[in-house]
Amino acid sequence: MIPNRKDLILSESFDLYDNLAIIDGVTGRLNAKLQIYPSAFIEWDFELFLDDSIDIQKLRESFREYPLTAPALFIENLTQNRESHSSVANLLSFTGRANKLVIGDKNLNGQSFNFLLTNTKVLSYCLAQDILEYKVIEKGLITPDLPKREIASGEEGKFIDAPLDSNWNLRLEIRKDAINWLDDKRKNIGSYLTCEAELYQPRRFHLENWESLEKLTLEQSETLIQNISLLLSYANCGFVAPLYIEAKAYRMSNRDTPSFTTEFASFTTNLQTTNLELLGQSWFVNISSLKAFIGCFPAFRNMLSSSSWGETFYFVLIQYFQATRFGDWQIAASAAGAALERLSFQILVEDEADSLTKDRCELLFDFKNQGQAKQVWNLGRGFGQENVNITAKRLMLTLERIGLTATRGHTDANDVQAFLNVRNDAVHPRVSAMDTNERIAIILKAIQWIDEILLWRLGYEGKYFDRIACGERMKGTITSHTLVADARYDLTLRDASW
Repeated sequence: MIPNRKDLILSESFDLYDNLAIIDGVTGRLNAKLQIYPSAFIEWDFELFLDDSIDIQKLRESFREYPLTAPALFIENLTQNRESHSSVANLLSFTGRANKLVIGDKNLNGQSFNFLLTNTKVLSYCLAQDILEYKVIEKGLITPDLPKREIASGEEGKFIDAPLDSNWNLRLEIRKDAINWLDDKRKNIGSYLTCEAELYQPRRFHLENWESLEKLTLEQSETLIQNISLLLSYANCGFVAPLYIEAKAYRMSNRDTPSFTTEFASFTTNLQTTNLELLGQSWFVNISSLKAFIGCFPAFRNMLSSSSWGETFYFVLIQYFQATRFGDWQIAASAAGAALERLSFQILVEDEADSLTKDRCELLFDFKNQGQAKQVWNLGRGFGQENVNITAKRLMLTLERIGLTATRGHTDANDVQAFLNVRNDAVHPRVSAMDTNERIAIILKAIQWIDEILLWRLGYEGKYFDRIACGERMKGTITSHTLVADARYDLTLRDASW
């Protein structure tokens, strides 16, 4: 039976199945359970009466090669951990874990998808936005004259409903109990499912168009929803994971009218999640625009269609999450430096359309031809040369590419070498004398550069956390500031094809 998804919110565990199942032609009783807190996994127990027809060794091998199945159940990627035999009842029991469980027919297609996300702290920041409502008080099902899906009457919560692209809308909903659990003051740890999301096509409100609604397979929907989750992970400053996906589609009823029915529900637990206590300081603040950020999804999906960006974005996220936790300045500086290096190569080389410019920039990353790179870029201490090293030049060009230039009133290029000095102090045994607050201020500036490169590449138009002002406040340079920045980068410099 497909669970009520609301029962999974803030639940430590959930019983998924307790009935007969088959593996490689052998029937037994299967019990399957989803464990969510403190980390997610699917645990299964398969029990059967032992008789002469059972080849125990072959059965052990079956758990490595075959799924566990039932008429409306499919469990794959099995790992057997334990085995026990009761001589009294002549029962043989196998216990293990699995990565994926599907209830329903996994071969069907969906036209609308509900899914649940872990540790969505970013949603609790959105307290000041007009597009988030203080109470969700409706209840019932979607109807053509009721465009917003309803939840339990009087239950406090917040939601946002925004276009994801020309065909799909994304609705994110979080309730007060989940917001409370995510609150820093409570010092909670681990992972829970905290957000209920819906991916739907607005055209479904006109029932005469139901046959033309796009249909996605389980694999297609998982890919799309995991990409949405990856984008939200960046704003969340830690990985959020769609552990549960539920698909619905229109089917003709006996009265020759379409009805919206659940096709399948999928649980996947081999996805990366970040425990609540390990989330970093996000660029997303209470007056940032979540709707504008969701609107960046088409550009993000185009990015991920490039294998280089797929690898780069994941690498940068890992480094960025490390840097923004800020438990140690050395780790933060090293991680920020690695992320900026990777982004510089991606922006200056992989994304560059002009072949001549691309070749010149690629020289800066060719460690075997640094002499040629210095000559081409006129780097050195001689008369008329630019007295910066190759590493600094790479980062300066990247900042220039996104519009952080002196002509636009930005002096960030002057601070590039200062950051590289701090990064070098972090990764080399010799450490220069520098005030800790000054180091932190420089690292915060570098982290903001990461944000501004990514937000520029995504095309985000909205406000974000001003880490530079935060660093200046720590140094005592400024005493009062809102710590919120308008976009400093120049979106007109983006490639139109993005």
